[in-house]
Amino acid sequence: MHRPTTRQSTNDTTRTRGGFTLVELLVVMSILLILLAMTAATVNFTLDAERLGAAARQVQSALEGARDRAIYAGEPRGLRLLLNPDVTSGGFPFTVGSMVYIGAPELYSQGTIELRRPDSLAPTGVADSPDITVVHGTNTDWDTLYRRGVLATGARIRIPAGPSGSWYTVTTDGSNELGLTTPFRARVTPTEVNQVVAFAYASGPTTYELELPPAVLPNQEPILLPQGIVIDLPRSETPGVWGNATSGYTSRMDILFSPRGTVIGTPAASGVIHLALADVTDAENNLPLVAPNFSSGAAINQGDWVTPGNGYYYRATANAGSMTAPSSWPEKTGAVVTDGTPDFTAFKKSPNRLVTLFTLTGQISTHQVYPNASDPYRYAETGEASLQ
Repeated sequence: MHRPTTRQSTNDTTRTRGGFTLVELLVVMSILLILLAMTAATVNFTLDAERLGAAARQVQSALEGARDRAIYAGEPRGLRLLLNPDVTSGGFPFTVGSMVYIGAPELYSQGTIELRRPDSLAPTGVADSPDITVVHGTNTDWDTLYRRGVLATGARIRIPAGPSGSWYTVTTDGSNELGLTTPFRARVTPTEVNQVVAFAYASGPTTYELELPPAVLPNQEPILLPQGIVIDLPRSETPGVWGNATSGYTSRMDILFSPRGTVIGTPAASGVIHLALADVTDAENNLPLVAPNFSSGAAINQGDWVTPGNGYYYRATANAGSMTAPSSWPEKTGAVVTDGTPDFTAFKKSPNRLVTLFTLTGQISTHQVYPNASDPYRYAETGEASLQ
């Protein structure tokens, strides 16, 4: 028996969709743009961190190279940090953009010396102080060394010459007299304390050795930091003899290593040197390593910094006895916040890296900045979070 087949049409039960509506497309595009912006910001931050990390490792490697050269050569070797003349504050360069290897210091001993007490307030032939702090030179040509730029405040002198002498740090104004930053320690009886000449004829030291700056090693070219990255000296912790942001930095910021691998010379007394690597724009804007968190009700001075923790630092444009929070913190460099107290200017903050040198051991390492404004060097000094 034949049974006819039954066909079921689906035309009425299935509806074919032809595409997306305009609203749906706009929603999808908006989501994609937001994701793209978030990704770009993350990538930029990561790239900045990588560039600073690479620069920190480069400085660490250069310092280790100087230390290894000293050990291998059996005599002092070091690294000189070179100021970047293109970045200035108050007319003074304050960042380092390159480095170069240097050799042992040269000892200079031309002429003779006479130790004296100061008589400079109103020269009368009577000493202003009982301390012996003046080195008077005869036929020493110190003025010539000064004009050549090889003798400057912060140089060291050994009195008398030879292993039996003691080292002192000097100040100079280009004359035939040097000042001692610490009084001379007499081994023979000096004259009366009101006399300018400190020792009777032929009883005091007359020889000396002046330590002149080391020369650049032969065939050495400067080591350049990555473009846009500098050592930010005001945010670093450096030897006082290098200078400061107020009066300027010396052109001879030398770190010398002994054949034992430890730091020698005046910087050795620092104990630890922290070199802060920063984006050059952050350095130009004087951004701190870490800004304090914003605290409503706290006092603030013009030029001080705060952060609400959004990756931006905000500089106060005026003094305020009690801060009040704005309705929002704009995330754009140069934006001015005007609806809080006081007004603030926004700056995007790039990450910093530290290169730390312990002068007594010669140990060198790189670290992140500790996120606390009162102790930014904590990681470096405790060994935590090392970027090895």
